[in-house]
Parts: sequence; C-alpha cells; structure tokens
Amino acid sequence: MFQSMMGLARQLFTWTFTAIYVPAMIVVCLLTSPERRTVTGPKLVRGWGKTILFNARIRVLRTPEAEAVLASRAPRILTFNHSSTLDAPLGASLLPEGGVLVVKQ
Repeated sequence: MFQSMMGLARQLFTWTFTAIYVPAMIVVCLLTSPERRTVTGPKLVRGWGKTILFNARIRVLRTPEAEAVLASRAPRILTFNHSSTLDAPLGASLLPEGGVLVVKQ
C-alpha cells in the first residue's frame, strides 16, 4: 500500500512540476534575447527531462562511445517511436548544447 501511495505521489509531483515548469520555461525563453535563448532554452529543456526521469527513478546509462557521439557537434537525428510516455523526457535529457527538438503531430 505504501509503495502505491509513493508511486501516486511521484505521479502527482511529475504532473504538477510539468504544468508549472513548462509554461515558465516558455515565458523565460520569450523574455530572453534570441542570442541567449539558444543557450538557455536547451538547458531548461534538459533540466525538465532530467527531473522527470529522476522522479520516475530512471537512470540513463551511457557507454563511452555514446558520450563521445553526444559530445561531438556533428549533425544527428534521434528518433522515438512514441511507444512510451518517457520518450519526451528521455529525448529532452539527452538534448546536447545547440540541439533542437522537432515534434511531428
């Protein structure tokens, strides 16, 4: 019973955090200069993704090869098949500096 209550509390926190953080993130980006927005935006998105994964108790383990690929500034496309609600926070947490998220409806 305690475990299910804790799971419910984590879900409530996640939804509340997202409902407050995402609109605040948009306002901050709109009020930030375009030059600064390219740095601030991805940091805010990464922070949201990492917080959601931490709250869900999901650890992202990266191999040294994956770290090297993510550290390089080469163009790349990371696709998700939307089989899980964790696709968005996972993609956000992996967003590199200068990265852009593109969403298809």
